[in-house]
Amino acid sequence: MGAPLLNAPIPRRIDTALGPVEYAEAGSGPPLLCLHGAMGGWDQSWLLGQAIAPAGFRIVAVSRPSYLATPAAAMHEPEHQAALFAALLDRLGIEKTFVAAVSGGGPSALAFALNHAERCHGLVMVSAPTGRHAAPPNAVMQLRLLALGARLPGLAAWLRRRLEKGRTRYVLDRAEATALLAATRASVVDCLSARIPGTLRDIATNIDLPGFPLDDVQVPVLGLYGDRDPVVPLSHGERLGRMPRGRLVILTGGEHVALFTHLDEVRREVATFLATNHERAG
Repeated sequence: MGAPLLNAPIPRRIDTALGPVEYAEAGSGPPLLCLHGAMGGWDQSWLLGQAIAPAGFRIVAVSRPSYLATPAAAMHEPEHQAALFAALLDRLGIEKTFVAAVSGGGPSALAFALNHAERCHGLVMVSAPTGRHAAPPNAVMQLRLLALGARLPGLAAWLRRRLEKGRTRYVLDRAEATALLAATRASVVDCLSARIPGTLRDIATNIDLPGFPLDDVQVPVLGLYGDRDPVVPLSHGERLGRMPRGRLVILTGGEHVALFTHLDEVRREVATFLATNHERAG
């Protein structure tokens, strides 16, 4: 992994009724299923959990289909990914869980809340699409070039050096936030070629995504969105805010990395949401 702060357990690949899934888990207490975004994998799901989960939660961090060691599924649509997560929970003996998703993990998280509501205590969405979403211009071309370049000897090492030397333009108030952002950026370089197929499939799926029937979501939902996000506009979060059991928190001045630039605010909101809804579930 790109940074020692992960403190992550060794990932495993487990067979489920719907196929293999790569995941890592640690902790005890109420489970929190964490779902990464584009160019991700179980390690970025783990970083999401590290960023938002209060003490006393069991983090289950997965690689979604076509990412890292979770193979491509016959179907990549959000509802099929959600079914795979449910099959993983079966194998882990988890009856019900909270779900947290960042960026491109959002559609499959919403599908889980819709199609497996009986297994979902609540949903946390961070800078995540809630409907049809087009990737920024040139993203697909850049990814295809990266896919070709990933085969070149030394490319990963060169990219890693660039990341280490580069300075982030974001203002981060805490050393921990700086380290989390650095680890997330560096993780992309590790196993680069194994992150691109899932990203391309996400882009292709999300651009034709039908609208989610958000009024049918039965579980409580917390949305955390930056109002200056150029990747996933605030309008995606506003849809959650209009849901019967939805709450939108606008991270003022936040861009697509608002999870890190607004880490303290995010943690306060998530801790309150998890505590409140766990008590109600109990």
